[in-house]
Amino acid sequence: MLPNTPGSPQMRLRRWNFAGNAPELPQLSRRMKRGAKAMRDLRPLAENTPNQRPLTERTLDAAQDWSVNSTPRGARAGATATCGLELSEESRSHFFGHRTGLDVEAELQRQAVLLKGLLRDVAIMRDTVWHLSDELACVSAPQNDLEQLSADVRELQQAFSCFSRQDLEEVERAKLASYQESRSLEETRLEEDASASFRELETRFEEHSRMLESRFEDLNPSIKHLETRLEEHKNTLDARFGDLHLSWLEARFEEQRQLLEMRFAEHKHLETRFEEHRSSLSSALEARLEDVQGLHHRMADLELWLRNEVLLQLSTNTAEEVIEQASVSVTPLLRQRAEEIAERARPATSPAVSGAGGQQRPSSPGFLSLVLHAERVAEVAADIAREVVHSVLTNAELQVGETPPPQTPPPQL
Repeated sequence: MLPNTPGSPQMRLRRWNFAGNAPELPQLSRRMKRGAKAMRDLRPLAENTPNQRPLTERTLDAAQDWSVNSTPRGARAGATATCGLELSEESRSHFFGHRTGLDVEAELQRQAVLLKGLLRDVAIMRDTVWHLSDELACVSAPQNDLEQLSADVRELQQAFSCFSRQDLEEVERAKLASYQESRSLEETRLEEDASASFRELETRFEEHSRMLESRFEDLNPSIKHLETRLEEHKNTLDARFGDLHLSWLEARFEEQRQLLEMRFAEHKHLETRFEEHRSSLSSALEARLEDVQGLHHRMADLELWLRNEVLLQLSTNTAEEVIEQASVSVTPLLRQRAEEIAERARPATSPAVSGAGGQQRPSSPGFLSLVLHAERVAEVAADIAREVVHSVLTNAELQVGETPPPQTPPPQL
């Protein structure tokens, strides 16, 4: 199976698309970098100043201007504040950060999404690099074979050179021996044999060299073509990846900025509605409290009125009963007293009048006048008793009216 070429669908770069339910990336707040003042104070130390004191002394001199409005730990309350040696609580809080747990979690989610996209892009680039490495291996295999053949040829040349030297030495020794033995004939024959073998080896070496050169010339265009394609593919990847990623980041940044502005506007609108609702609720609550207090006052007045009415009713009934009892008890006594007075005033010689039942009833005009006088006295006594009871009830009403009404506590809402 052939490896995937750069133009094949398997080697195309996949786009990094977010899902519909992907978490929204929170916008980082633009705060001043921590240590900006210290860096501004230390900037003259890095410049080429005529004062060439040690860096430690210059740093300590610059640190004297860093005022920290706090008291060192363990120092007295009246001690002077340190300069750049002890950090205040505000400085410590600035050092440890201002982000809450939700901000940190949102930032981690954002970094996780970005890291996921980067890992995906790196995986795509890794696959591309692997395919390119496979193609490079396919291309570099003939070159490796050529290098191996060149090494073998060099070894053969070295071996031939060693062999030629040994042959020459042997020839020389043979020549010396043949010179001693057979002299010129043997020497000529050996020279011819050596030259023939050397020419044969030289011919074979030239043929092998020409074969290697032809193979290298055949493979050289393909190697150059592969190098050109590799360079073009690298440039294409750089251009596509850089422009695409930059344009996508700019679009994403603009989208997040618009979304953040919309969220800020919604929060402002919700805050305004909340303030209006809170003011309306407070006014309604105050009106309700006033109504409840008015109801409590009305209930207290009604209770006081009912109490007075009940007392008046009970007092009136009691007065009528007292008057009736006084009339009933006084009338017989007055009649009896009148009869006794009449008996005393009547002369002893006056005849007695006999009744139907054998009882004597006085029927003189004096007796009748006494009886009428007794009844009138009883009526006068009843009127006097009624006036006394009326005055007592009036005093009771005045005392009840002067007593303050009970204080009812306001309702607990």
